[in-house]
Amino acid sequence: MANNGKLFVFEGPDGSGKSTLARRVVAHLVSKGMPCEYASYPGHTPATLGKLVYELHHDPSRFELKSINATSLQLLHIAAHIDSVEESLKPTLKSGRSVVLDRFWWSTWVYGLFGGANRESIRKMLDIELEHWNGIRPECVFLTLGVEPGREKVSAKDFKRLADLYCELGCEERKNYRVEVVTGSPSLDSTFEKIVRVLDPISVSNKVGVDKR
Repeated sequence: MANNGKLFVFEGPDGSGKSTLARRVVAHLVSKGMPCEYASYPGHTPATLGKLVYELHHDPSRFELKSINATSLQLLHIAAHIDSVEESLKPTLKSGRSVVLDRFWWSTWVYGLFGGANRESIRKMLDIELEHWNGIRPECVFLTLGVEPGREKVSAKDFKRLADLYCELGCEERKNYRVEVVTGSPSLDSTFEKIVRVLDPISVSNKVGVDKR
């Protein structure tokens, strides 16, 4: 599996600039000669389960649903994640192309707890998803905790709660792979420069995105 591509992940609360930064990282890696593509969870690719779950999450009335239980919603997200891992992510990495992933299974845990989902149920559901990640780990998870200027999507109180949950999980996951916390900067340009200083040594190393555990 020495020809596998590398996996880089961006996580963080809505409005933290992670999607913008992830796309800029793809362009940067491509400019350095690394075959690379952007992907997001649950996904925006037409005719995929991820796209369906995204639309159902953000516009349930379109499907004649009055509401969705918080735990049920996270189970749908996990189903979409598994589908994406098996049908897209694994084949892409196996082909030698790298992937910059916008959101990870972390968001299921954080937003599930934030939304009032059952903690033990989420834990058990994630055990199923993580079985499908077996053999793949990120080179680095960039946890963005700054607020993208002009893109505030949640209240300051909610943002702090989400950031605290992400930090708690990030501390736990550091034992499994590299986690870099990216705090607020005056602009996304300066934040991107910080990320590149971490990213470039990793991207040119001989490591591949295969879990050696």
